[in-house]
Amino acid sequence: MKLVIHIDGGSRGNPGPAAAGVVIADADTQQPLHEAGYHLGQTTNNVAEYMGLIKALDVVEQIGTANEITGVAIISDSQLMVRQINGQYKVKNANLKPLFQDAQKRLQKLTAWQIGHVKRELNKRADELANQAMDAGRDVVVIGEGAASSPATSSNETNAARPPAVTNEHSTATGLFRAYLTKKPGKQCPARCPAKTPFHFGDALPAGFCTYAAQAVFDENPTLWRESGTTQSQTQCPKCGVPIEIERTDS
Repeated sequence: MKLVIHIDGGSRGNPGPAAAGVVIADADTQQPLHEAGYHLGQTTNNVAEYMGLIKALDVVEQIGTANEITGVAIISDSQLMVRQINGQYKVKNANLKPLFQDAQKRLQKLTAWQIGHVKRELNKRADELANQAMDAGRDVVVIGEGAASSPATSSNETNAARPPAVTNEHSTATGLFRAYLTKKPGKQCPARCPAKTPFHFGDALPAGFCTYAAQAVFDENPTLWRESGTTQSQTQCPKCGVPIEIERTDS
């Protein structure tokens, strides 16, 4: 298996609240295997870029436990990091030196790899994931390592430009609960989640439901409602503010 990786790192303030975005796909089929935004706390843009690379290489190692990785193509819009990794620039910054060394050790484990620079507009998905993690103040895992996104359970699959799937750490079963927006979201909604269409949750989020709304649902922890006897609840999407109804389906 050959992989293509898009990475991005950003900081609001430099230093400031920072995150990294990682997109890993099968190079032959373009099937996404891992998409995530990693919250990094307070740091600089350049540190965030390196952390994105390191996070990506950690996931590649996990994917490699079940698949033979024959080549990895890494794409970043950080010209500084790319040229440092390729040996064109020396690493002079004291904060970057250990990250550079850490990344090199991980790269040496790969059979074959290359890293190249692209303009920011060609790295939009990784940038989007980094910004989602900064907005949420936490990691936002859209597709877990080596996994494919879940199929939609509604007829609104085409409403989302990309079918996301947010990892639910509390469950590995399917169909444990459903959730829906009680009204149409505003223009600030990144996924344009359809109103009053129920989406069935298990270990991943079906297409058409954005990561912000999903994190709010998972924070309610409906997979543990059995212990309290709860069967229904309501939360609010932190992005658009629309109320979200949640119901257990296996009670």
